[in-house]
Amino acid sequence: MAGHMQLVAKAQWVDDAIRQMAVSNQQAAKHFLKKGVLGATDITGFGLARHAQNLSLRLGASGCRLDLSSLPLLDGALALLSSGIRSSLHDQNRAAVQIDASGLNSDVGAQFDAHIETLFDPQTSGGLLGLFPRDTANRLVATLHKDGQTAAIIGTLDFTNAGIHLSGNM
Repeated sequence: MAGHMQLVAKAQWVDDAIRQMAVSNQQAAKHFLKKGVLGATDITGFGLARHAQNLSLRLGASGCRLDLSSLPLLDGALALLSSGIRSSLHDQNRAAVQIDASGLNSDVGAQFDAHIETLFDPQTSGGLLGLFPRDTANRLVATLHKDGQTAAIIGTLDFTNAGIHLSGNM
């Protein structure tokens, strides 16, 4: 939406973002409850990293590990972040979390940096983040895909290391 407000986002990107924001979290939330979710939150103004960190701490972990290559991203997100487009809460969200990117395998460049920056983008109407045992999570993702929902396993709790630890191949 920051790119739209600055008139640099492609119309198709904006249309796709609005279409995604209009998808209710109700169906996914019902599946979360049926599958025995251990903890959950909706991804809104704090961005994914801050929500993931807060959820991890509430569940007694020190932090979490996120696989950047598993994140479902909206079309245009990387292009806009690579060009320096940021939402007004972006920097505040980034400052609120401890990030360790030493686990990433990447060619250093704008796309790499943009992938990391997606974690701090405040979502107007994001999806749900839930914690489940691995086998349950795999079945849930398959069920959500069958229902036409976007879903992915993006990480794990970390009971040893504080903060957000990133992995993935960019």
